[in-house]
Amino acid sequence: MITYLLSSYQKARYLPSVLAALAEDRRGLVSEVHIIDDGSRDGSPEILEAFAAAQRGVTLEAQENRGIFKVTNQLLGKGTMPWMRIIDSDDPIIPGSTRRMVAAAERHDLDYLFGSKVEYGPEPLIGAPGPSPDDGAMHVELIEDALHHAVTAYNHVPSCTLIRRAATRRGGLLPERFISCQDLALALLIFETGRVGTTREAVCNQLVGASARLSSNETLTFQQTVRIIQHFGRAGFDERMRRIAARKLVSRTLRWLRRSPRVGRAAALGKLLALRLTLWLRIDLPWDTYLDAAAEPLERELGTILSTRHLY
Repeated sequence: MITYLLSSYQKARYLPSVLAALAEDRRGLVSEVHIIDDGSRDGSPEILEAFAAAQRGVTLEAQENRGIFKVTNQLLGKGTMPWMRIIDSDDPIIPGSTRRMVAAAERHDLDYLFGSKVEYGPEPLIGAPGPSPDDGAMHVELIEDALHHAVTAYNHVPSCTLIRRAATRRGGLLPERFISCQDLALALLIFETGRVGTTREAVCNQLVGASARLSSNETLTFQQTVRIIQHFGRAGFDERMRRIAARKLVSRTLRWLRRSPRVGRAAALGKLLALRLTLWLRIDLPWDTYLDAAAEPLERELGTILSTRHLY
């Protein structure tokens, strides 16, 4: 029924609750678990080894750090079950949620289902989270224009999602030059042709308030979002979607710049304001002009961080 895929890097504080939730969630399900530790040096390997020894159907690999995109591609290639659940090593899933998600996804013939989350942190949860409700079928809302949603409103974490394995085969591999936002890249692979739904039911816990977490770097998240959408949009977007993406991303960087005291702010603001005006006036400029302009101020701020891999 379900393949659980877990990547781990330097999350020893949070792994016990993540693994406890995983063990409880898979109870009674036909399942397999594939784990890759991507070069942790904080005691994570020992925690994972104990889990693998105590659980059936678990494979565990340890390797030198390769980065989250490479690891995600590796994990996606290991699954054999019809459904996949990718789990962050600091976002415990809610036990019982996978069974409910699979039933809902099959009922609506979905390729991708994502749910809500409960925030916690920065301290780890103690033990497994509370169980999922068992009060009738999970309510699902279909997303009619899934690609539009991915470009303009994507805001969930991997642990919130259930993915049909066949849908990942259609999309191919994730581009491995990126270092963050692999969940957005995977969604863009699936959302163009896949059938997507969402539920308001909480299906995972999301860590917040931990400064070492990659997603706490807002500038990096913005920059990776721009470049990932640019990568997929060159070949996969029609003119309507390119215009929507350009307007969204130029406006997002403008908001970021308005909060920024950085040198060169005025020139970048002027350029982006002029580009946004051309979008409203429907003046045709090369699409990369907009995406490059949205990314460049962010990249100047980030500097050498963009050349690293060991970030999660």
